[in-house]
Amino acid sequence: MLSFLQIRNYTIVESLDLDFASGFTCITGETGAGKSILVGALGLLCGNRADSSAIRSGASRAELGAGFELAAGSAALAWLQDRELDDGSTCLLRRTLNDNGRSRGWINGTAVTLQQLAELGEHLVEIHGQNEHLLLVRRDEAFRLLDASGGYAKPLNAVERAYRAWSALEEERQSLLDESPLDPGERDLFEYQVRELQDGLLSAEEFRAVEQAHRKQTRGADIIAALETAAAALRSDAGGAAGEVFRAAESLQPFGELDEEIAAAAALLREAAINCDEAHRSILDSQSRIDLDPEALARLEQQLASQH
Repeated sequence: MLSFLQIRNYTIVESLDLDFASGFTCITGETGAGKSILVGALGLLCGNRADSSAIRSGASRAELGAGFELAAGSAALAWLQDRELDDGSTCLLRRTLNDNGRSRGWINGTAVTLQQLAELGEHLVEIHGQNEHLLLVRRDEAFRLLDASGGYAKPLNAVERAYRAWSALEEERQSLLDESPLDPGERDLFEYQVRELQDGLLSAEEFRAVEQAHRKQTRGADIIAALETAAAALRSDAGGAAGEVFRAAESLQPFGELDEEIAAAAALLREAAINCDEAHRSILDSQSRIDLDPEALARLEQQLASQH
């Protein structure tokens, strides 16, 4: 709801402050009384264009202001919140026109562009003229009223996204049609090159396998060193982790009948010893399968290079 309108040095008005109460307000007056000036000032606050001729004669600057009280969940309040321009339920608009042609606008004390004023103004004010009904014969205005009255925001957004995607594809198609066609010799060459690329192209699964094998070959020395370290730590003899864990389980075993916690600890240690032993066997198996082959590495590098 519009709560106040303030005008300084605009057209023929030197100074005017209007406060509006809640409910319906009607401003009447004979022709030339200045009713249109109020509407024009409100339009400028909502982003309409203006020039220095709108400044009152003898003044160097016109200044306009308006205040609105916004309902919770309103489109205007949502617009302000999305841009971090909100100030509770109050919206204050301000605009100045200078005699050098420059114009500035503010929303809740923050400087904004006229485009932003216009975007917010669409959610705040609807200005209708005496011949407004004639707009109904215009196709775009009829669609605007229909779209705005049925709660079709989601379908409209979906249609707009689809239309933009179609427009981009149509523009791309047209640009391709406008290109000069290839002569038979160039077309044959391109088709040959495409076939060459397709014949040597690996599938995604094959490419991942080659890439993994290449990484394994390039880091083979590091892998072998890590496996040797882990195998030494897990060996099952007296100095290895598996043997130590197993002996710890055996030392607790006789006392498991006396204490449930001791029995549980012994069971966990036996399971850990088994896991250590299985991990040790897996590491030994991995050691036996690693083969550092410079020729294989070169072949893998050549395969990868052919895919880029």
